[in-house]
Amino acid sequence: MYLPDWLLAFGVFLIAGAVFCAVMAYLTSYDTGFLVVCLGLFGLGVSAILCWRNQGITMLSDSVFVYSTMFGKKTEYLFSHITSLRQNQDSMTLFVDGDQKIHIEACAIMSDRLADAIAAALGKAEGQR
Repeated sequence: MYLPDWLLAFGVFLIAGAVFCAVMAYLTSYDTGFLVVCLGLFGLGVSAILCWRNQGITMLSDSVFVYSTMFGKKTEYLFSHITSLRQNQDSMTLFVDGDQKIHIEACAIMSDRLADAIAAALGKAEGQR
């Protein structure tokens, strides 16, 4: 699983908007409104780029995968430890070993192999209840 390239372009667009707002703030003697918008756009842009660059799932085998967060922290999981999946409005959350969560954005591109492995793990988890 990885995030599409348009997320990188969106992040760069947001940072460009932040630069524009910074210039406008300078030209308007540091208008507070422009500064607030500048900081917000910059933060969202950096977040989008970090997600695009770092967040993903890599399958190591049919039973093991590695999840990487937007900040690059990597954690290894077993598919057999997946307990449930919650569909959110803009994403999905995989629950692993009860309290650990794996966030999957709605725009994420997932391989058929990974989707099948998650579905099989969820089917086994449902059978154990």
